[in-house]
Order: sequence, then structure tokens, then C-alpha cells
Amino acid sequence: MHISPAILIVDDERLTRDMLCRYFEQEGFATDQAQNGEEMLERLAERPYDVLLLDILMPGPDGLSLAPKVRERYPGMGLVLVTSKDSDLDRILGLEVGADDYITKPFNLREILARVRALRRRLAPPLAAETEAEPIALNHWRFDPASGGLINDDGEPRLLPKGELVILKELTRRPGVVCPREQLLGVLERAQGQASSRSLDVQISRLRGRIDDEAREVIVTVRGMGYVLQVGSPGGG
Repeated sequence: MHISPAILIVDDERLTRDMLCRYFEQEGFATDQAQNGEEMLERLAERPYDVLLLDILMPGPDGLSLAPKVRERYPGMGLVLVTSKDSDLDRILGLEVGADDYITKPFNLREILARVRALRRRLAPPLAAETEAEPIALNHWRFDPASGGLINDDGEPRLLPKGELVILKELTRRPGVVCPREQLLGVLERAQGQASSRSLDVQISRLRGRIDDEAREVIVTVRGMGYVLQVGSPGGG
């Protein structure tokens, strides 16, 4: 079952909170919001969150004073500080009190999304070692995870570039089950040292060009969630 990543947005400006919540919900996140430190602590006690987006400049306890308490109580949660200040001292102070990242207002929504996604990938526990899947039928090809290649009906292999290979390996671990984009970005980043939504889209497109045909789409997009691998061959199971 796909579980949406959860983010708590803390800001004293209602319009900012609503804007960020709408944007992250469109990107597949479950969101909550709080207008001050007291509400934030109540929300944190009610449910776990993957990331806390915490404004520094708020009435009452500010983000810098709240961050150490948050870090002590919730060490596994990602913490991003947000403020209109933009100085080296503020950035250093933010990191010293336990923040994982720091972004300044006015911010670009795509940038803050990219920062949050990158943070989640950094905090994700390493995948447990698994045995390679058995060769699997993908239209007129068979994919052998052990050899890292596609094999056609004549037994001729075609090796895949590293990025496409790790994506296809991840999809074949649970065929027929949605694999979240975040998970694929994570394996791509571990394999190549960096990854972006654009690079993932390009490599998915290249994989489709290799194994899809008019009779059957193998890698199916599930909007707002990720991708699912439909196994088998045309006319078969």
C-alpha cells in the first residue's frame, strides 16, 4: 500500500501555510499546518511526520528556539527552517540548532519541493540487501536482473545503461505494485550520485522506448504516485 509522505508546515501567515499545503498536496504529500510553536508541538504529538517546515520569525517562541526541542524529541524527522532573513549568520545558527536545511523567503515552490525531496532521500534508511529477482517477461523481452540486460526472443542480450538498469530492477522487485517516484529517485541518486525528477522522467521514457510496443504498455504511470510494472508478454500472462 502506498503511504504518502507527511509534512507539517508552521508559519504565522495563513496565506503562506495554505499555499504550501495546496502545493505539497498536489505533489502527493499529506499535509498539516500550525500557526505557532504551541500548535506545532500539539500536531507533532498527534502523529509522525517525515518533514517539518518551520518558519523562524513567528510571534512567541521563534523557530530558532523551537528547533533544538524538536530535534531532541523527533531525531528522525527532517527539519527545514524558513525565514525572510538571508545572512550567513542566520544560516549557521539554523544549522547549529539542528536544522537539516535552510531556505529564505521569498522562495520558489519548485525549489522548496526539491529541497524537501532531497532531504527525505538523505534520511531514508538504506534498503536491506535482497536476492535478485528471477528473469521476468516484458513483452518480447526477458529481463534478467543478475546479468543486467534485456534478452530478446532469439536469446540476444542488450545491456542497459546504469540508470535505466537500477530503475527497472526496482520496478521488478514488486511487479503489479505501485513504486513511488520518491523511491525511484532514491535508487537513482544512490547509483549515479545525483538525481532529479527530469532525469527520472527521461530514463523512464527511454525504458519505455525499449520494451513497450503497440500491444502492451509495460511501465504504467499512476498519476500523483509513481509507476507500476505490468509483466508478461502480448497475448500471454
